Amino acid sequence: VLGDQMTSRIASLLRMVRLVRFTRVFRLMRSPVFQDLRDMIQGMIGGSSTLAWSLIPFVLAIYMVSLVFRDSLGPDPAGTLTESDSKRAVERYFYNIPRTMMTVFRCSFGDCSTDKGTPIFEHVTESYGWFWGFSFCIFLFIMVVGIGNVIGAVFVQATLASSATLAARQQYIRLEDEKHWAINFMEFFRSLLMFTESDILPELESMMDNVTDSMLEKILSMEFPRDVFNRFLRSDDGAQRALKQLDIDMQDSWHLAELLDPDNSGSIGALEMVNGLKRLRGQPRRYDVIAVDLMVRSIQEKLDDVWRWMQAVSPEVTPEVTADAAGSAAGFEEHGVWSSESEF
Repeated sequence: VLGDQMTSRIASLLRMVRLVRFTRVFRLMRSPVFQDLRDMIQGMIGGSSTLAWSLIPFVLAIYMVSLVFRDSLGPDPAGTLTESDSKRAVERYFYNIPRTMMTVFRCSFGDCSTDKGTPIFEHVTESYGWFWGFSFCIFLFIMVVGIGNVIGAVFVQATLASSATLAARQQYIRLEDEKHWAINFMEFFRSLLMFTESDILPELESMMDNVTDSMLEKILSMEFPRDVFNRFLRSDDGAQRALKQLDIDMQDSWHLAELLDPDNSGSIGALEMVNGLKRLRGQPRRYDVIAVDLMVRSIQEKLDDVWRWMQAVSPEVTPEVTADAAGSAAGFEEHGVWSSESEF
């Protein structure tokens, strides 16, 4: 007997070890194929608190309706059932408060029938009149259309908000990860060098861990024509994957050549590429618009200072120059670029 118990314990231990090994399957969840499944699980976890709080109004509504149905449709306080078959079929489902709450709960989800398959409230209408049949319809309308939809809407909203918060947190972690940025940018830059068949690529790969100053100068002096860069973005899958990993919107990639050429020189330098791609990462924020507005206003104030200095140094500024400057300012104001009388 002792040997059998030991064998049973060993077998149970082996089953637990196999169960632990089964947890390796969860590593497959990191695959992009299971992205939708991960989102659903994370959303359900995020909305679980809302779902738990929704039990309070739901249970209260069932309890209040059960009090009314128990007093009106149940047996007398002594617990004696009537002799009518129809009334007995009703009273057994409203015998006490717990039984009435179970019946009301079932009816709230559509299972409002007796053990013989006949609708409970057909017997209610037959025994107690049309008023209670109508009251039951109002009850279903309030529970299903009213409380049920409100709880469902709040749960969906909480689930979406939780998913959005989690996605924003994960994106923030990626944006702050310098290693993630370096790996994906080098993949993008290597794909660009391969596309342009640059001679610097073999030398760069040979000294990837220890880049010399001369190699760094060669990289910084490289220029890529905008038309070549556009063809590269549209045809290279590795570049598109790298941009996606860097949280750069693929809609921006179609105009990436123009965005990365701020001086409109017709070519894109390596340093311009680094600065531009870093600024394009993530979602556009209100901060981006406010920052541009503040910079434009700062430039406007500096231009006003320069203009006042010019007038103070050279009072003999010709009226033609003043008129040209006023016309330019009026043109800017007309197109909404800035206003000389605007205030922040």
